Amino acid sequence: MSHFGVAVVVPADRINWKWETGDPLPAHLEEDTLRVMLAPFDEATEDERFLEFTDEEDQFLQDYDTETVRRVRMPDGRLLNTHDEAFRVPGTFGIVYGGRPAEQSHRVPAGLEIVDIPVREFYATFDEFCKKYHGRTRDPDKGRVGCWRNPNAKWDYWGVRDEWHMLPVGDRMLAAARVGDIDMAAVNRISLEKAEEFWLKWMAFREHEPADGYDRHCMRDSLLDLGLIEVVKQPTPEQKARGRRWGDTWCQDDRADWYDVYSEISRTEFLESFLCRFNPTLAYAFLDSAGWHEPGHMGWFSFTDATTATFVEYAKAWEKALCSYDLRDVILYVDCHV
Repeated sequence: MSHFGVAVVVPADRINWKWETGDPLPAHLEEDTLRVMLAPFDEATEDERFLEFTDEEDQFLQDYDTETVRRVRMPDGRLLNTHDEAFRVPGTFGIVYGGRPAEQSHRVPAGLEIVDIPVREFYATFDEFCKKYHGRTRDPDKGRVGCWRNPNAKWDYWGVRDEWHMLPVGDRMLAAARVGDIDMAAVNRISLEKAEEFWLKWMAFREHEPADGYDRHCMRDSLLDLGLIEVVKQPTPEQKARGRRWGDTWCQDDRADWYDVYSEISRTEFLESFLCRFNPTLAYAFLDSAGWHEPGHMGWFSFTDATTATFVEYAKAWEKALCSYDLRDVILYVDCHV
């Protein structure tokens, strides 16, 4: 699972209620407006407008020819799954795959034969294999095995976050505001302050890594995210001179001789390249009348294929878009889950 923020820009022509910046958002907003705007990106949608058929038959045919299933051959000839209840470790619940023996939920007694059986022998027909092994059936209209899914899926549920105060309006930071009420000078000032603060923390980090493990990893993750650290397994003497050996700080396994090599970049270059990343109004994605915008696809556990370059490009696109919206448009934030 992952949670990520999305700035939703509600066009002025969709706002059919009286609302001013600073007022509570109307209760009907989610149903009347946001649900409609977010619907094309619903992972579990059943709306045919957003679904496409994914043909999986060729891949499953290959699986049917090559895959095997692991079974335990019992003395009476039965073939049982290795996680059958007959093999449950007393006192355990659920299923634990792998791990140390003491952590396993099932254990096959010594002396029983474990065999890998071709799925062709285990499932009499291809369609039975698809249904029981992959959970797929033959589509009656397409005549092929596959599923209907939303190719533009981004979330499986979402909610408005009225506690995310990211929009400077006067002397306040608000969670929702009309574009014309946002203090763009404050946006620029806060961006610069946050970037300067990060620069100073980075300079201090290079000289003396924080003793607190949480602070260390948070800072290191941020530097990796910005492309200011390169992990090098076999560094040159020059790279060692501007880096830190893993074994000297936190790693004592076979990666101890790997290095975090720091980028050589001036403060001016840093601000020119990354100032946009510190924009206080920036969320992971934004949704407006032109569609969904993001630096990369968000997957489980907050893993994303965004790169330093794509995130900078995305952040600059948000800055440009923010200055182009109708002053009556409303910006608010939703928390999306995937």
